Amino acid sequence: MYRIFFLSAATYAVASNLINVAIDLGEYYTGSLYDVPLIAAMVAISVSVWRVVHFSNPRLQPESAKGKSRNLTGRSHFFPRIWP
Repeated sequence: MYRIFFLSAATYAVASNLINVAIDLGEYYTGSLYDVPLIAAMVAISVSVWRVVHFSNPRLQPESAKGKSRNLTGRSHFFPRIWP
């Protein structure tokens, strides 16, 4: 997980710097091939964060994955957090 996040963050940094150089040289335009690694890095970061949030927290898994009976009352198991 950390390796994927690090590689995607490094790809984002390199692609961002590459775009900045292309802007300085006057070669960059929106939708060019310079955007492909930047968008790929953003997607990889988003997917890695989504995987961590949804697969590491057992409360976010569906009831069938927990092995418990279904919640037939329709009430949520999440409660608001009250800050002091």
